[in-house]
Amino acid sequence: SYTIGEEIYINLTFDKPVVVAGTEVYIELDVGGNVDSRRAIFVPTASSDFELVFRYTVQNEHSTNGETLNYICTGKSCSLIVGASTTIKAFATNPIIEADLTLPPPTSRGISDDDFMPIIIDTSGNPRVVSVSSLTSSGVYTPGDAIN
Repeated sequence: SYTIGEEIYINLTFDKPVVVAGTEVYIELDVGGNVDSRRAIFVPTASSDFELVFRYTVQNEHSTNGETLNYICTGKSCSLIVGASTTIKAFATNPIIEADLTLPPPTSRGISDDDFMPIIIDTSGNPRVVSVSSLTSSGVYTPGDAIN
Protein backbone atom coordinates (compact mmCIF):
# COMPACT_ATOMS: atom_id res chain seq x y z
CA SER A 1 0.00 0.00 0.00
CA TYR A 2 1.00 3.62 -0.46
CA THR A 3 0.94 6.38 2.13
CA ILE A 4 1.39 10.16 2.44
CA GLY A 5 3.99 11.66 0.11
CA GLU A 6 4.50 8.60 -2.09
CA GLU A 7 4.12 9.03 -5.84
CA ILE A 8 2.29 6.74 -8.22
CA TYR A 9 2.81 7.00 -11.97
CA ILE A 10 -0.13 6.12 -14.19
CA ASN A 11 0.23 5.36 -17.90
CA LEU A 12 -2.64 5.97 -20.31
CA THR A 13 -2.14 4.35 -23.74
CA PHE A 14 -3.84 5.40 -26.99
CA ASP A 15 -4.27 3.09 -29.98
CA LYS A 16 -2.92 5.79 -32.35
CA PRO A 17 -0.40 8.59 -31.78
CA VAL A 18 -1.68 11.83 -30.26
CA VAL A 19 -0.32 15.31 -29.68
CA VAL A 20 -1.09 17.27 -26.52
CA ALA A 21 -1.16 21.07 -26.73
CA GLY A 22 -1.08 22.39 -23.16
CA THR A 23 -0.54 20.79 -19.78
CA GLU A 24 -3.96 20.82 -18.11
CA VAL A 25 -4.78 17.13 -18.39
CA TYR A 26 -5.85 15.13 -15.32
CA ILE A 27 -7.22 11.82 -14.16
CA GLU A 28 -9.45 12.17 -11.12
CA LEU A 29 -8.79 9.33 -8.66
CA ASP A 30 -11.19 7.74 -6.19
CA VAL A 31 -9.30 8.54 -2.96
CA GLY A 32 -11.50 11.09 -1.17
CA GLY A 33 -10.30 14.60 -0.39
CA ASN A 34 -10.95 17.71 -2.47
CA VAL A 35 -10.99 17.67 -6.26
CA ASP A 36 -7.57 19.29 -6.76
CA SER A 37 -5.76 16.97 -4.34
CA ARG A 38 -7.08 13.74 -5.88
CA ARG A 39 -5.96 14.49 -9.41
CA ALA A 40 -3.18 12.64 -11.17
CA ILE A 41 -1.28 15.36 -13.05
CA PHE A 42 -0.04 15.05 -16.65
CA VAL A 43 3.76 14.73 -16.94
CA PRO A 44 4.62 15.87 -20.50
CA THR A 45 8.34 15.10 -20.19
CA ALA A 46 7.62 11.43 -19.42
CA SER A 47 4.92 11.03 -22.10
CA SER A 48 5.19 9.89 -25.72
CA ASP A 49 3.03 9.90 -28.86
CA PHE A 50 1.07 6.80 -27.76
CA GLU A 51 1.30 7.07 -23.99
CA LEU A 52 0.46 9.87 -21.58
CA VAL A 53 2.02 9.64 -18.13
CA PHE A 54 0.37 11.04 -15.00
CA ARG A 55 1.73 11.46 -11.46
CA TYR A 56 -0.38 11.20 -8.32
CA THR A 57 1.08 12.13 -4.93
CA VAL A 58 -0.71 10.57 -1.95
CA GLN A 59 -2.14 13.26 0.34
CA ASN A 60 -3.14 13.25 4.01
CA GLU A 61 -6.53 11.57 4.61
CA HIS A 62 -6.65 9.97 1.14
CA SER A 63 -7.75 6.35 1.12
CA THR A 64 -9.09 3.68 -1.19
CA ASN A 65 -10.81 2.12 1.85
CA GLY A 66 -9.08 -1.22 1.33
CA GLU A 67 -10.05 -1.33 -2.36
CA THR A 68 -7.72 -0.97 -5.33
CA LEU A 69 -6.95 2.50 -6.72
CA ASN A 70 -9.33 3.53 -9.49
CA TYR A 71 -10.43 6.66 -11.31
CA ILE A 72 -13.74 8.44 -10.91
CA CYS A 73 -16.44 8.36 -13.54
CA THR A 74 -19.12 11.06 -13.73
CA GLY A 75 -22.55 9.59 -14.39
CA LYS A 76 -22.13 6.94 -17.05
CA SER A 77 -19.00 8.53 -18.50
CA CYS A 78 -15.33 7.96 -17.66
CA SER A 79 -13.09 10.56 -19.23
CA LEU A 80 -9.84 12.44 -18.94
CA ILE A 81 -10.25 15.94 -17.57
CA VAL A 82 -8.84 18.52 -19.97
CA GLY A 83 -8.52 22.24 -19.19
CA ALA A 84 -9.95 24.89 -21.50
CA SER A 85 -6.54 25.80 -22.93
CA THR A 86 -5.46 22.20 -23.61
CA THR A 87 -6.28 19.89 -26.53
CA ILE A 88 -5.46 16.28 -27.34
CA LYS A 89 -5.65 15.50 -31.05
CA ALA A 90 -4.61 12.82 -33.50
CA PHE A 91 -0.94 13.24 -34.39
CA ALA A 92 -0.60 14.84 -37.82
CA THR A 93 1.21 17.65 -39.63
CA ASN A 94 -1.84 19.80 -38.94
CA PRO A 95 -3.69 18.15 -36.02
CA ILE A 96 -7.44 18.76 -36.33
CA ILE A 97 -9.09 15.49 -35.25
CA GLU A 98 -9.93 15.46 -31.53
CA ALA A 99 -8.86 12.32 -29.66
CA ASP A 100 -11.51 10.25 -27.92
CA LEU A 101 -10.80 10.86 -24.22
CA THR A 102 -13.19 8.21 -22.91
CA LEU A 103 -11.57 5.90 -20.37
CA PRO A 104 -12.57 2.24 -20.15
CA PRO A 105 -14.98 1.43 -17.31
CA PRO A 106 -13.16 0.84 -13.99
CA THR A 107 -12.36 -2.78 -13.15
CA SER A 108 -12.15 -4.63 -9.83
CA ARG A 109 -8.33 -4.59 -10.02
CA GLY A 110 -8.30 -0.81 -10.47
CA ILE A 111 -5.53 0.85 -12.43
CA SER A 112 -3.00 -1.88 -11.58
CA ASP A 113 -2.23 -4.23 -14.45
CA ASP A 114 -1.10 -6.90 -11.97
CA ASP A 115 -3.81 -9.01 -10.29
CA PHE A 116 -1.42 -9.90 -7.46
CA MET A 117 -0.14 -6.39 -6.69
CA PRO A 118 -3.12 -4.06 -6.23
CA ILE A 119 -2.49 -0.37 -5.61
CA ILE A 120 -4.03 0.52 -2.25
CA ILE A 121 -3.92 3.97 -0.62
CA ASP A 122 -3.85 3.96 3.19
CA THR A 123 -2.96 7.08 5.17
CA SER A 124 -4.66 5.94 8.36
CA GLY A 125 -1.69 6.04 10.68
CA ASN A 126 2.00 6.25 11.40
CA PRO A 127 4.34 3.32 10.79
CA ARG A 128 4.28 0.87 13.69
CA VAL A 129 6.43 -2.06 14.83
CA VAL A 130 4.90 -5.36 13.71
CA SER A 131 7.63 -7.80 14.76
CA VAL A 132 10.66 -8.19 17.02
CA SER A 133 13.07 -11.10 16.55
CA SER A 134 16.62 -12.27 17.15
CA LEU A 135 19.10 -14.04 14.89
CA THR A 136 20.61 -15.82 17.91
CA SER A 137 19.65 -19.49 18.30
CA SER A 138 17.30 -20.54 21.08
CA GLY A 139 19.07 -21.59 24.25
CA VAL A 140 20.18 -20.66 27.73
CA TYR A 141 22.56 -17.75 27.99
CA THR A 142 24.63 -16.48 30.90
CA PRO A 143 25.81 -12.98 31.82
CA GLY A 144 28.20 -11.63 29.18
CA ASP A 145 26.81 -13.74 26.28
CA ALA A 146 25.98 -11.71 23.17
CA ILE A 147 22.48 -12.00 21.74
CA ASN A 148 21.96 -10.52 18.29
